Amino acid sequence: MATPETAFQTLSTVVQSISDVEQPLDAKIQSVLEIAAETLGFPIAYFTNIDDDRQRIVATVGSHDAVSVGDDDPLAKTYCRKPVAAETPVVVTDAAAEGWEDDPAFDRFGFSCYMGAPVSVAGETFGTVCFADDSPRPDVDSELLAATVEALAGIIGYEIARSRATEEKTRQQRRYRNLFDESRDAVLLLDLDGIRECNEAACELFDIDSRETLLGTDPGDLSPPTQPDGTDSASGFAAHVETALADGEALFQWRFQHSEAGQFHAEVKLSRIELDGETLFHTHIRDISERRQREQDLRLFKNALEQAGHGVVITNRAGDIEYANPAYLKDTGYELETILGKNPRFSKSGKHDEGFYAELWETICSGEVWETEELINRRKSGELYHVDQTIAPITNEAGEITHFVGIQREITDLRMREQRLNVLNRILRHNLRNSMTVIRGNLAGIESAVDADEQIESHLTTIDDRIDQLTAISDKASKLQSIFSEDATERSCDLKAVVDAVVAELTDEFPEATVTTTLPETDVSIGYDNGIEFAISEAVENAIVHNDGEPADAEVSIELLKLPTWVVIRIADNGPGIPNQDRKSLESGEETEITHASSIGLWVMYWVVKASGGDVNISDNDPSGTIIDMLLPRSEKTADTTTVGTDTN
Repeated sequence: MATPETAFQTLSTVVQSISDVEQPLDAKIQSVLEIAAETLGFPIAYFTNIDDDRQRIVATVGSHDAVSVGDDDPLAKTYCRKPVAAETPVVVTDAAAEGWEDDPAFDRFGFSCYMGAPVSVAGETFGTVCFADDSPRPDVDSELLAATVEALAGIIGYEIARSRATEEKTRQQRRYRNLFDESRDAVLLLDLDGIRECNEAACELFDIDSRETLLGTDPGDLSPPTQPDGTDSASGFAAHVETALADGEALFQWRFQHSEAGQFHAEVKLSRIELDGETLFHTHIRDISERRQREQDLRLFKNALEQAGHGVVITNRAGDIEYANPAYLKDTGYELETILGKNPRFSKSGKHDEGFYAELWETICSGEVWETEELINRRKSGELYHVDQTIAPITNEAGEITHFVGIQREITDLRMREQRLNVLNRILRHNLRNSMTVIRGNLAGIESAVDADEQIESHLTTIDDRIDQLTAISDKASKLQSIFSEDATERSCDLKAVVDAVVAELTDEFPEATVTTTLPETDVSIGYDNGIEFAISEAVENAIVHNDGEPADAEVSIELLKLPTWVVIRIADNGPGIPNQDRKSLESGEETEITHASSIGLWVMYWVVKASGGDVNISDNDPSGTIIDMLLPRSEKTADTTTVGTDTN
C-alpha cells in the first residue's frame, strides 16, 4: 500500500542509488525500476521507448508473459498510449471496473492495475515508466501514485538528458581531439601560463622530440627575442593573447624559432574557448614561409616586369590582354585601361598579310614559341615601328595552355642603322673597287708611256702597292660582311679537317713558306660557327705575309690542344710580332683605326672566336714572333665536314 512515507522513501532511495555520475544510464534506469517496484509493492515494472507510434520495452522488473525486454507493439494497443497522449501520469486501479475489458491494451497485457507517466527529454516524449499488477487495487491513493510515478519519470528524463549531454560532450571532445591530433598544422591549447596541450604537428614544426618538452612553455620562448618590426616577442605575444581574451580571437603573423633549424614565419589564430569551466586559447599555427617566399617572388617578378626595358604583354587563351608593362605601353602609345580585355590586333600595321598572323597563332596554339625580328607594328599615333618579338604559351600543371606572353624589343633605330650601314658598305665597296680598277688601268698606261726613270718607277710601285692594299681591304671587308650576315649554325666541325684544308690552300699560295702541324690522332669537334676556317687562315696568312724576310723565311706551326672542355688552336710564328697598337686593340676588344688589311683579318679572327663562345690570347714567341691561342668550346656532336674548305675565299 502506497503511503506518503513509502513514496518519500522510494524517491529518496532512488536518488541515492543513482547519485554516482559514473554509473551507466541503463543501470540507473534498472535501479529506479527495482527500488520503486519493491517499495510501492508492484510485481511488474518496465521502461519503454516510444518512437513512430510504437512502443518498445527497454527494461523490466518482474516476470510476466506480456512484458519482456525487446517487445515491440503498436502504441495504440498499449496502456502507455494514455499517458503519452495526455502528457500526464495515468493510474488504473481496477481495469474491469473502469471499462478496460474491451480495450486492446487489456487484451494484450491483461493488467488490472497500471500506473504510468511519460518521460520527456528536451521537451520531447522519449518513452514511459510503468508499474503494473494483474490484480486490481481499488483502495490505493491514485493521486499519490500519480505524483510518485511522475517524479520517477522526471528523474529518469533528467538522467537521460544528462547522459546525452555527457555523450555529446565526449563526442565533441573526441572530435576535437581527432582534429587536434590529425591536423597537419601545429595546434596548441594555451592558458595564461603557457602551453597546456599540443599536437604532433607542433612538435615537428618546432623541431622538438616530444610533446612533454613543449608543455608549460610560454609561446614567447619559441620566438626570437624580437620580431621583424622590433617588437619584444614575449610582450608582443602576450598582447595578442589579451586581444583574444577580450575579442574572442586574434589573427596575426609571427616569427617563430625552430629549436635548431632557424626561424620561420607563421600565421597564428588565437581563439578563446571555454573548456570544463576554464578559459583557454585554441592556437592554430601555420608555417607560411613558403607562401611568403612565393609572395616575395611574385612581387619581385611584377617589379621586374614593370621595370623591364622590353615590352611585355600577357593575354588569356583567347588572346585578350590581361597585363601590359610600362615599356609595352610606351612602345604602343596606349594607356593600360584602354587595351585591357582587347586583342593586340589594334597594333597591326598592315605590312603583314593574314597568312603571317595565321602562322603565328597556329604556332603558339600548338605549344611552340613564335619568334620574329621582322614584325612591323603601328603606334596609337599611326607611326610604324619595328620590333623583335617573341610569343610563348603559358601552361598549367596539366599542360593546358591558359595564357600567352609576348616580349618585344623596339628595334626601329637598329634596323635603320643596319640599312644605312649596308647601303654605305655596298656603295663603298662598289666605288672603291671600280676606282681601283680605273686607277690600275691608268697606272698601266703611264708605265708604258713614260721612259724608264728610277724615281718615277719607284713612285709607280708605291702606288701599285697601295692599290693592292686597298683592294685587299675591300675584299676582306666583303668577306666580313658575308660571314656575319649569315645566321650562325648549330653544326659542329672537325678542327683537324679544317686545319688540313687551311694548310693545303696556303701551301699552294705560299709554297716557299714552312707550315707545320701537330694534330691529335682523334677527331677534335667544336661547335661550328661561320668563319672559323677563315679565322685560322687569316692568322696563318698574316704570319707568313708579315714576316721580316721573304715568305721563304716564314715558319708557322699549328697545334691543336685538347682540354676537358676546350680546344686550343695554337698558331706560332717567327715573324716580328703583331704591332702593339693592333695587339692592344684585340686584347681590350676596343676598336681603333684600321690601317691595313691584316688588321681586318685579325679582327675577323677575334669576332669569330668570340661568336663561338671562345677567347683569344696573344703572347710573344721565343726567341721571336707571336703565339696566338684561340680557345673554343668542345662539342660532343658528330662533326659536319660538308662546309670545310669553302669559306676562306
